[in-house]
Amino acid sequence: MVDQLHNLFTEGAVSKILQIPLSMNTGSDKLIWHYHNKGHYTVKTGYHMAMRLGEENANVLVLGDWNKLWRLHVPLKVKNFLWRVCRNILPTKQCLLSKGVVLDPHYDVCGQVDDIFHVLVLCRKASLCWQLLKVWPNPFAVYFSNFFMHILNNLDDQLCANISIMLWAL
Repeated sequence: MVDQLHNLFTEGAVSKILQIPLSMNTGSDKLIWHYHNKGHYTVKTGYHMAMRLGEENANVLVLGDWNKLWRLHVPLKVKNFLWRVCRNILPTKQCLLSKGVVLDPHYDVCGQVDDIFHVLVLCRKASLCWQLLKVWPNPFAVYFSNFFMHILNNLDDQLCANISIMLWAL
C-alpha cells in the first residue's frame, strides 16, 4: 500500500498522508446527513439546504411578498413563468450559455444580448408594451426579480395581473 503512495505522490505528500490518524473502530461506515437531527436524508431537509445555498446567491434572493404573485388572478402558467424568471431558472440564451451550450447570445428580435431583463423590460418591443400599460419601469434595476417584486408590492392587483400577462406574452 505504501509503495502505491510513493508511485502516486511526492515524498513530502506521502509523509503527510501516513501521519493521518486512522480510526481503530472496526464498525461499518454509514452515511449521515448532518442537516437532519437523526442523520437521515429527507426531501424536506434537502430542499431547505438547497434554499439556504440559493439564498447566498444575490440574484436568487428576492425580498418581498411572494404570496401576492400566487394570489394574482392570472393563469397558473403565467405565475409559474414569472416565478421561474425571478428564480433565474428560465432557459434563456444567457442561462444556456452559462451552462456551456454554444449558441448566438443575441436576442432574435433586436440583436441585443439576450438576457431576461432586456427581453422583458428594456427591449423596444417591451418598452412599447410598458407604455401601453402606462407603467414606466426603472431601467437602472439590476435584477428582474427585484424589479418585479417592487411592482407586485407597490401596484394594485389588477395592474399587476395585466403586467404579468404582458410579461408572459413577451
